[in-house]
Amino acid sequence: MIEIQNVTFDALAEGQEATFERTCTERDLFLFAHVSGNLNPRTLPDRGGECDGAVAPATWLASLISSLLGNRLPGPGTF
Repeated sequence: MIEIQNVTFDALAEGQEATFERTCTERDLFLFAHVSGNLNPRTLPDRGGECDGAVAPATWLASLISSLLGNRLPGPGTF
């Protein structure tokens, strides 16, 4: 479970940071492809279920950055 804490403007400090780790799975690739409409074969696992040749789309990576900014640094409601 993720603990959500908001930081008030007065509590912001230079150098604050937030991290999280996410492994891109076969399911992530298929879900993101269908949600985004990007069905480029280079970003999808082969039909045997192997992800070795698939490359995560840059927009998937950008969505992780957006999630980090919007949910963790400095807290909910960050824009």
